[in-house]
Amino acid sequence: PILIVLFTFLASTIYCFTQYIKAGKNLKLIIQYMEGFKKNDLNFRFKEIDSWMLQNPYVAAIWTEFKNTLVFSESIALKSGNDDMKYKDVSSTVQNVQTTSDPLYFFNEDTLVTSKFNYKMIQTIPTVLTGFGPLFTFLNIAIAFGRIDFSTQEKTIASVSGFMVNMQTAALVSVVAVGSSLIYLLIERIMYNKLCKTPLIKIQEIMGGLFASISAE
Repeated sequence: PILIVLFTFLASTIYCFTQYIKAGKNLKLIIQYMEGFKKNDLNFRFKEIDSWMLQNPYVAAIWTEFKNTLVFSESIALKSGNDDMKYKDVSSTVQNVQTTSDPLYFFNEDTLVTSKFNYKMIQTIPTVLTGFGPLFTFLNIAIAFGRIDFSTQEKTIASVSGFMVNMQTAALVSVVAVGSSLIYLLIERIMYNKLCKTPLIKIQEIMGGLFASISAE
């Protein structure tokens, strides 16, 4: 039982760490790319952002939905005498790309982090580890009682000795299960905040700074 608890703890920790590392790398790629843009030059460089986002499978679907909420500064095409096309802004007050929805609605914890892997299973592991405690404890106790033999004095002494060993193992299982659950919770929260939460907040700040929110009307 102790080996089962320890194996579950180690396997779950490794899975959690690999998934958070993978998500963190993708979030950092988005940050590195978007940091090169400024709010005032989005009108001219929007095609660059659009192409990169659509080619990135991690964020392509989210970007497609977000792009539908964008409003660009309107311009008209003027044809000069030598057939050159020139564009003139209709309104001088709108020089950037705006959105009719809050960017945080699209770029949030659910869309960029928890939906990319089995986050519910990661959150369930502490409960599973804790549940192993009473499960294996009472199982060991039941087995211990079943092995007591009162047929002879010698067998009684030997079986009681074995009973005490099984009871010690049963108690140790609960300690290991609860302890591994607490350690897993601590490791998981630290890794999540460092690898996922911190870059996510940075992305939200970048997107909020680049795209000004306006009313749908």
